[in-house]
Amino acid sequence: MAVAAARNAPSSQRGEREDKFRVVEFGPASGENTSRTPVWTPRMGDGGVAHIGRHRFCTNRISTAKYNYFTFLPKFLYIMFSRAAYFYFLVQMCLSWWTEVSPFGGIGFTMALVFVLLVAGVKEVVEDVKRHQFDRVTNQSTAHIVHLDADRDGVEIRDEKWEDVRVGQIILVQDGEEIPADCVCLHAAVENTCYVNTANLDGETNLKIRRAMRGAELCRGERHDEIARTDSVSSGQQPRVSSEERAKTMRDMDGMKEQAQKLAHIQGQVHCEPPSANLHTFKGFVSIENNPWVDEVGAPYSSDGGAAKYPLDMGEVMLRGTRLMNSGYAFGLVVYTGKETRIFMNNLKMPIKHSSMDNFLNIQIVILAIIQIVICVGCAVGSYVWREEYGFARQYMMYNRFVQNNYPNDGVYIIVYTITFWILFSSMLPISLIVSLEIVRMWQCIGFINFDTSMRVDNEDTSLWPKARNSNVNDDLARISYVFSDKTGTLTSNEMQLRLMSAGMRLLGDEAHKFEDMLPDDEAAHVASRFDPQLEESYRKIASIEQIVDALQLGAPAQASAGMTSEDAQVLKFFTSMALCHSVLPEMKGGDLSGYQGP
Repeated sequence: MAVAAARNAPSSQRGEREDKFRVVEFGPASGENTSRTPVWTPRMGDGGVAHIGRHRFCTNRISTAKYNYFTFLPKFLYIMFSRAAYFYFLVQMCLSWWTEVSPFGGIGFTMALVFVLLVAGVKEVVEDVKRHQFDRVTNQSTAHIVHLDADRDGVEIRDEKWEDVRVGQIILVQDGEEIPADCVCLHAAVENTCYVNTANLDGETNLKIRRAMRGAELCRGERHDEIARTDSVSSGQQPRVSSEERAKTMRDMDGMKEQAQKLAHIQGQVHCEPPSANLHTFKGFVSIENNPWVDEVGAPYSSDGGAAKYPLDMGEVMLRGTRLMNSGYAFGLVVYTGKETRIFMNNLKMPIKHSSMDNFLNIQIVILAIIQIVICVGCAVGSYVWREEYGFARQYMMYNRFVQNNYPNDGVYIIVYTITFWILFSSMLPISLIVSLEIVRMWQCIGFINFDTSMRVDNEDTSLWPKARNSNVNDDLARISYVFSDKTGTLTSNEMQLRLMSAGMRLLGDEAHKFEDMLPDDEAAHVASRFDPQLEESYRKIASIEQIVDALQLGAPAQASAGMTSEDAQVLKFFTSMALCHSVLPEMKGGDLSGYQGP
């Protein structure tokens, strides 16, 4: 329905700052590009001035594989021969075909090197096929695209592949789904705010708040200014609606199409910065030309009296790779796709990975080659000396300075025989060493790492097995001496469980979580007494939550609390604070409470 467009308006109509932005149009007037040909985008020119050029918006198709049908052979050979061992055997093979200096034919060296390359090639192909399979699963994932129907009055939501998502389209993301491209949030199911999990981007497990952009209100009086401009649930912001109302709104799937139809008739443009790798800031603004669902959108951002303009920041942007959580559904306008998304802009070009063992072998092979050269030069000089003193005296050896290939030039003789001895001493570095190394590494991945039960993670629905994506660095695992971790969650499951609570000299919780079960030799009493001697006796008395609720008569009339002791009053204040001062979001499935999500 909506398509992206690039415009090169004069700088008198747009500021110099706006010239650097790409323009994404949305609304019925922008038309619908039914073809899958990418549209044009501005390209940065000299002096920071944008101009129209033959630079297309990239598609949303991604590829993390190293090879394809055309690049495999040259790239594979370059990677292999960049290692000292393979280059050493390549030199040996080439010299063995020089019949004038080689003591035997070159077919043996050639077949040995081809076999080594074949083993390494099979290993690379197996690993790269897995990358292609992962890319295929990602590219063929389902995205929900909003399209205008034939008469352009209604809309339909089609299920298409991720790789077919284009800049300028409006997409629907439902609860629990990953966002297929970087997009600006147009509308969210509950209060125009939604929550996204950014663990794939920054490793943080707490949910981030995203709000719909201003100007895209679907009814008069929708709240935007009152929404706290915060980024994380951990800031303590509370939903304005109850859990029941939120769950009812999230389950209202019938209203999605109605909301999509309203969004399709809002006319405007999103001006955003060129693709960037910055995950924390976003520069842009939205220009709303027509919103038929409100009488007045608001005061124009610019002073020219034209379309209403509102600034955009990262709080309105949903990035590819994040997952919508506890929000029902949300609509977004695609502004970046494929390699231009933030998650892929942060992916550095895949380097040629060599393990520490490879680097060690390279050094050893260079040292061995130097020793071999010294030995070969010494043997060549010895052969020259023997020829001069004894060789010419033995006529049956046909040494004669005038006979062909006897090299009357002494320097040429030494060089040629140095090469001959180099070929003879080629067994100093056995080629079977490389074959064994490649086979062992491949078998370590296929037979050990990928089926290691100690690294398997068992979930409720399925089991996650480890996956070795590159067998060239297996041996580096054995060289690890220290592991530095910046926080919990990097190497742990990061699951916080409530064990015990203390309020008013009482321990609240489960009897199974008392100190004796966690510390040996009754160290719990000693630890507790260091903080307060009275705790040495009181810590043994653990009251369950149900007992406290019954004792305090929670939910009873206010007169029932008149006879409370000071200790009971402290416990009541504790539970009151816990009930009010938190940022826990309930997870609802089918109208039932299925879990909680917190910071």
